[in-house]
Amino acid sequence: MGAIEDASRTEVLLHDLVAQGDLVAQGFSPVKTMGRDLEPTIRVLGLGNDLLADDAFGMEIVRELGAHLPPGVQTASSIASGFGLLDDLLDADRLIVVDTISSGQAAPGTVHRFEEGEVTAAGGTSPHYVGLFETLRLGRALGLHVPGCVVILAVEAGDCLTIGGAMGREMRAAMPVVVRMVDATVAGWIAGP
Repeated sequence: MGAIEDASRTEVLLHDLVAQGDLVAQGFSPVKTMGRDLEPTIRVLGLGNDLLADDAFGMEIVRELGAHLPPGVQTASSIASGFGLLDDLLDADRLIVVDTISSGQAAPGTVHRFEEGEVTAAGGTSPHYVGLFETLRLGRALGLHVPGCVVILAVEAGDCLTIGGAMGREMRAAMPVVVRMVDATVAGWIAGP
């Protein structure tokens, strides 16, 4: 069975679970769109693991940003992945995700900027693999209030395996660049469509 067939079957299964109320009983509920604030909610989400050297980058950026972002811009850090990210995505209209990447195509500290539609989700080694894009798709399929506009700032990591290791100097050097990119994206969103 192909990945598309698996995804379709998963969507049908999730639809059936929602219809049966199983997800609602676990705390999931459809978002009420009436009476929402007119101002879009902007969230900056730092992903990673602060115990794994360069993988702490997203969390460090969020710590750095917390003090100077405009009022109303939310920040969050998470070590979660897959469906565990759903709570971090809920109730945001626009999302900036800061994370590390190991493409092997660029030097450590290289910053990549993607919008959700520009990225093709990589197939996992298992049909059970679920990442950010699949979680966003699930939220939308369930009618949950997840971001409609997603920007990903991914920084090439040199070492995401050393437990307790410090971030490399290339990663530290990329921090002000990423902070400026977040600031510019937020300012653009606040200024207009």
